Amino acid sequence: MRLALAFALLACVLASPAQAFDGRREGFVLGVGAGYGWLRAPNEGEYEEGNGIATRLEIGVGLDDRWILHYSGRQILNLTGNVSYTQMFPMIAATYYVKDVARSPYLTGGGGVGFFTGFSSEDISGGFTLFGGAGYEFAPHWRVEADYVNTLDTSGGAGPESTHTILVTVGALAY
Repeated sequence: MRLALAFALLACVLASPAQAFDGRREGFVLGVGAGYGWLRAPNEGEYEEGNGIATRLEIGVGLDDRWILHYSGRQILNLTGNVSYTQMFPMIAATYYVKDVARSPYLTGGGGVGFFTGFSSEDISGGFTLFGGAGYEFAPHWRVEADYVNTLDTSGGAGPESTHTILVTVGALAY
């Protein structure tokens, strides 16, 4: 099912010059990306590090050719070795492009919640999440992006703890 959804999203991105997409960032936008993710998360009073596959999904509206407001879903997944975890970030975000056309740097940021199913099967946590990032649209619709995500988990007995995540992804944005 997930594979079918991924292919459907890819088909939408590749069809971006079609009728629904006019080549301007104004109006409906749909983006996907994948790459590398690293995290440092609290686990029983200590911090553990891990890395895995990072993905992102963006659905929103371009207010003009520079400003986009969107749902920003990011995820990091690792199922290798004896350490497995999934971290998900459903957030509301804004992206600002420096130029109206491709070959433009951009800044992005937002907030929401983060969920972490971690290093043991009983380890499920989450909390308020903020992220900030920068990227570059190197060709029409194609982007590379680096993000820092901080999730503040207040459910632990020792007080608030932060999970630090860095995501580097390459993807496409249909507009």
